[in-house]
Amino acid sequence: MSQLPNGNLTLKMEAVVAQQYNIVTGDLQLLGGYYKQVYETSDACFVVKGYNEERDNRQQVESEMDWVAYLHDHDCCVASPLRSASGQWTASLDAETFITVSTKWNGTAIDSTEQAIWNDQLFKKWGKTMGSLHRLAGSYQAKQPASIRDWSEEPVIGLAGSNDHGSNKVAGKWAEAVAELQAWPKDRSQFGLIHHDMHHGNILVDGEQLAVLDFGDLIYHWFAYDVAIAVHAAAVTVDASPFGARTQFARRFLGAFLEGYEQEHPFSAEQRAQLPFLLWYRQLYSYMYHTTHRSMDGWSEQERHLLHVMKERIEQGVRAVEL
Repeated sequence: MSQLPNGNLTLKMEAVVAQQYNIVTGDLQLLGGYYKQVYETSDACFVVKGYNEERDNRQQVESEMDWVAYLHDHDCCVASPLRSASGQWTASLDAETFITVSTKWNGTAIDSTEQAIWNDQLFKKWGKTMGSLHRLAGSYQAKQPASIRDWSEEPVIGLAGSNDHGSNKVAGKWAEAVAELQAWPKDRSQFGLIHHDMHHGNILVDGEQLAVLDFGDLIYHWFAYDVAIAVHAAAVTVDASPFGARTQFARRFLGAFLEGYEQEHPFSAEQRAQLPFLLWYRQLYSYMYHTTHRSMDGWSEQERHLLHVMKERIEQGVRAVEL
């Protein structure tokens, strides 16, 4: 984002949203986001997301919005992106910053400590929702396919074999995992567009349906990895002790999840066999991503501690989630 004071930035956003999207925002309210760049209008009807031209590829964002609009048109519960006056999904604030605007989906956030919500019924719906996205990915024709990254083009993949994050052991394990994945075939039935971050924080409950948020990590990858991301995110909500409790939960979660998933899209025995490796890959990826996408100066003491624990476990080969 631009290095403007927050107040000046939101005033710019409000002016551009009014001019380009014909929406009166009122005072924009910060919702969050990885870089604290997501806002909602004062009436909670629209979401405005800011992007940095240096960090964010504008054409990739346009392609992300194309995909979300396609999902919306095919009756998926996703927020509808809005086109600017220029006909694009994006609009410029200045030379450094641009924005997107979408409708806001006002569902109920998922609390993993609330058993009335956090149960097999939810896990099954979660799987069914992801399965529907993967089913639609099989028939989707991207307007500019080259603008959507392949998993191998992510900057973090280029760090395989590098020690820029300060650990030879982590570097070696990351390089091994990337090399293994590079050898996998890209069968169209198992490889395509995935959400890449469909944890419960990016899902809202809306009656009998689940709404999916934040497609900013959209990428071409193996469908089984999207499943592994969900399993990993759900399982780490369970304390690793007593011994075996997390594994028991992960197996229960996966069973319910795939029951729903396979109502929409097949999931083969081969893909099931890939999950243990993909869970380990996710653990490695998460550490690599967090240590390369934000300066350590911006981390709180608690976040620094969590990263240290993540690093120690990887170095020791301790898997956060096992099946």
